[in-house]
Amino acid sequence: VLACSDRMLRVLTNSDLLYECEVAGPPLCLAQNEHSAPDEVLYGTLDGKMGLIQLQSDGPNFKWEVVNERGTGGIQCIDLYDLTDDGVPDILVGRDDGHVEVYAFDEANEPTLKHKKNLSEAISSIAGGIVGRSSYREVVVSTYAGHVIGFTTEPTVKEIDSTLPSSSSLGAGDEISVEGQARLERLRGEIDELHEKVVGERDKYQAATMSETAVSAVPQFSVKDKFVLNEEDASYSLVLEVQTSIDYVLLQSDVPVDLLDIESSTAV
Repeated sequence: VLACSDRMLRVLTNSDLLYECEVAGPPLCLAQNEHSAPDEVLYGTLDGKMGLIQLQSDGPNFKWEVVNERGTGGIQCIDLYDLTDDGVPDILVGRDDGHVEVYAFDEANEPTLKHKKNLSEAISSIAGGIVGRSSYREVVVSTYAGHVIGFTTEPTVKEIDSTLPSSSSLGAGDEISVEGQARLERLRGEIDELHEKVVGERDKYQAATMSETAVSAVPQFSVKDKFVLNEEDASYSLVLEVQTSIDYVLLQSDVPVDLLDIESSTAV
């Protein structure tokens, strides 16, 4: 099955085109439910819509479609994983505006949004599995900037203040378990290790710039950009993302431009 930018899904048998079907928008990603219904394919579109289609031998059968009512970004990646451990795979969605969403099926077998989180970075990939602890299921995402972030179903009983030197500083009844203390110490060790690496790289860079053989060069950045039309309000969204922080954006236009304030924008 090929997802094509002309809003078409094309089903191939070997190298022959079996048939094609049009979807609500340019599809960016596909996911197949290999366990319960291998002939059903989930698709996510550039304008943020998601749908399920059954690809039968004699033609497609559209099951349902979720419209992008909240105006969030395009769907970059989809995964199916039983996060709630109820025997029914949930839908994990990653969007190019940083939104991570979890959909579960209701009694009518329709997807319902259960959890959402905005990371403010384009999501490149998403997957569900058991990663950190064997008894808790997790969602792991990677972002365009290179971050790998995990979300767990493990319940959080209380917030642990990272400034506390040890469990002896806590009040009565607030003792940290041995496992929690070990995790806290491990996180502190990782932070100290990262700090040492940053200091080492900074010293190495300063030494290189002070050298007589140093050559000045303009750093190269890979810029991810998107300029799409929003059908609901007839406006355009310009999205720019790089691996470093952005201080200023200079926009030049031959026509008057009105800048709109939106919830997901971090521009000032």
